[in-house]
This record gives sequence, structure tokens and C-alpha cells, in this order.
Amino acid sequence: MYTMKQTLDQVKPYIPQAFLSDVALEKMGRIAGSFPANTSSYFGFEGLLHEAKAEGDYLFCIWENQGNRDVITGDNGSETIPEYFFKEKAWRDIRRFFEVWKDQEHIFYELVDRIWLEFDIDGEVPEIPVPGFLFGMNKPPEKPIENRDDYLNTEKYMSITMSALNIMAPFTVTPAFEKKIYDSFANLPISKVFQVGIMLSRPIPAVRLCIKNLNKHQLVHYLKSLDWEGDFPLLERTLDELNDKVSQYTISMDVGEKVYPRIGLECYLEPHPKGAEAWQKFMDYLVENEMCLPEKSEALLQWPGQSVEKMKHELLPTVLFRLLHHIKITIEKNGKRVAKGYTGFIHKWDNAIMRDFMRKNNSKA
Repeated sequence: MYTMKQTLDQVKPYIPQAFLSDVALEKMGRIAGSFPANTSSYFGFEGLLHEAKAEGDYLFCIWENQGNRDVITGDNGSETIPEYFFKEKAWRDIRRFFEVWKDQEHIFYELVDRIWLEFDIDGEVPEIPVPGFLFGMNKPPEKPIENRDDYLNTEKYMSITMSALNIMAPFTVTPAFEKKIYDSFANLPISKVFQVGIMLSRPIPAVRLCIKNLNKHQLVHYLKSLDWEGDFPLLERTLDELNDKVSQYTISMDVGEKVYPRIGLECYLEPHPKGAEAWQKFMDYLVENEMCLPEKSEALLQWPGQSVEKMKHELLPTVLFRLLHHIKITIEKNGKRVAKGYTGFIHKWDNAIMRDFMRKNNSKA
């Protein structure tokens, strides 16, 4: 069986050592080796930017419309993950979520378009690695609607979140917990939650909410309505500094019986090559504010690009896109800011690029 480790090995030459060391990649390879190569065509890494140590986390995406959900459920005779994984309750719960996701009558089927599995690479890799579990709610409605904000309302957000927690929460969901989640949805100016996470590998009793399109005024008002105990002055200063440096940002926050003080600002810029100048300016800002080491800035700016590759498990060559996806700035309660880089690879067919590639190769024949 071809595994995701072989895919990871194939892309290693493109990964800057300053961002991910051979030791980190070897750990990731141990996890990737448990998953068939067709589990995902979109995988990536995250790593701290202010530390010299070149370690990070490994993550990949499973899409609703690509037929690879069977890798988790084991349906339709597909290659699947090792059976011994299911000794671990977290993996039995993940499999159950995937099974329900296929049910056309369930809200998962209606709204969920993708799932990210995120593996913390910290210390030794356990025999059965347990991931963070995040699901996106960006699936377009099957019938035309006038207003998507009416389609994705508080009641639907609560229904899908509580359904997920009922299947897989590794902690007790108290009435106070449920009330704070409800308030987190209901207090939004309009419905803009695009992803919910249950961090199965971490002890924090909370869900991760990812929220988009809040401006500074809306975000501050929203967090005050939830009695957030974080650092408002630092948050507001950071938002002011980002105003002319990023195309957009999203919010990442952990909600349990309270909204936890740490909050992430996930910063997005126009992709390379058009966005190269903006990325340079943004990375310079991170370095100047001691959120990123110069060598890691250089490594990330070298990352983006594309090449035509023949993946070992695929019949035809495809285009391998190297993505500098986003940077997350986390606001800590102690007045500190830290940054993480999120990079990735996606391999897929691209008609224009492949036509050009075949034309050039035919001319050499």
C-alpha cells in the first residue's frame, strides 16, 4: 500500500530546513505512514516562528466531494487506516463522525464540506497518534437561497456543534459550557463561523471556533459581550498594525465555560507571485516585532511555487502547488505575541499548466 509517507518523502526536497528539520519530518513520516496515499491531496505543516527549533505539526484535509472518507470508515473495500487505531476511543469517535457525515438526513451532510486532522509533533510520536479534529461548514446549499446568513444561523450552528460534541467530546459538556457556546454564536453581528474544532489531543475542555469577517470594532464588542478576559489593548494594537499589511484575518478562539484568554488572528494575504511584495512587508513586520526569526522569514518566503510531479500512487503527473497559506498571531494574556506559519502542498490536475508542460516536453522529443 502506498502511504502518505511516500508522498511526504517525495516533497521533502522543497521543504526549507530552517522551518522543518529532518527530525521533525521523520516524526511526521511515522504518522503519515499509517494513512493510505489517497487519504488526502492537501496536506501541510504549522510551526512556531520565534524559536530556532525547526519543529511543527502535521495536518491534512479530507474533502466531502473527493470520495476519500472511506479511508476512515473502511467502506467500499477501500484501503484504510490500521485497525489497532480503533483501540483508542478518540479514533472510534472520529470514525463515527465520518459515518454520520455520509447520512443524507443529518446536519453534518448538509453543512460539512471538509475535515482537518491535525497532529501535534511534540516529543515522541505515540503508537496511536490522536489528532485535533476540525470541521468546516462551507458546503453550499443544495437549493438556491436568498441570504446565506439566514441559512447558517445560531440554531444550526448549535445543532451541528452539539451533535459533534455528543459523538466525540473527551470532556463533560456542562450547562455552563453549552450556554457559553450558544452565546458565542448568538452574539455574532451576523453568522460567520466557518470552522469548529475539538482538540482531542489536548486536555483543554473547549471547542475551537474560527470566525471570519469581523472588523476591529465588531470583534472588540463581540469579545466584551462574552466576558473575554484577554488583553484588549494588545489585541487592538495588533489589529491596528495589521490594517495595511494583510488582506483579511479570521479569529480563532477556544470556548468552554468561558472564552479562554488566548486568541489567534489568522492572517491571509494574496498568494504568490502577485502577493510577493505584501508577504515580504508582513514578514518584515513580524521580524521587527520579535514574532519571527529572520531565517524563518526567509524560509517561508522561499516556500511558494509549483512543479509538475508524478506521485507514486497516481497514474498521471499532476501539479504540485507549494502554498504559504497563512500566519497566525496569537495574543497571550501575559502581553506576549507569538506567530505560527502554516504552509502546505496540494497536488491536482491543472489544465493550463499541464498543457504547457506537455507542449514543452513534446518539443524536446
